[in-house]
Amino acid sequence: MGPTSMKKSAADCSRDTAAYDLVDEESDREIRPSLNVKATQVKENLVARFEKFSTWKSLLRAICVLKRVCKLRHKRDTVAVHTVEEFNQAEQFVIRTTQRAAFEEEISSLQCDKKLRSNSGIIQLTPFLGSCQKVDN
Repeated sequence: MGPTSMKKSAADCSRDTAAYDLVDEESDREIRPSLNVKATQVKENLVARFEKFSTWKSLLRAICVLKRVCKLRHKRDTVAVHTVEEFNQAEQFVIRTTQRAAFEEEISSLQCDKKLRSNSGIIQLTPFLGSCQKVDN
């Protein structure tokens, strides 16, 4: 059963050395044209996604799960209990991300040791960057 060409032995196949001429790329419909693809970067606002959670605790729980899945993606981990450390890390992540989105210009100025603009909403709080690169007052 099957095509006769599949029944050939390796010795028969090695004798099949027919030469094939190259065809004109422009006229041959079976040759795929070159394709240029450019990558784009999508910058998505995480803070907008944070707003979809109904409670602070559910947001932190989701961040904990996401971080655990990323960290242990090759290992099997079925533990559903989140540690205090995981909640603290998730809380710091949410705070940092929200601050970066809300105070992007202020954080940039503080990182470059520049003065904040006089119309900044947080200038009265005398903000500074803490050890975690979050805005403290």
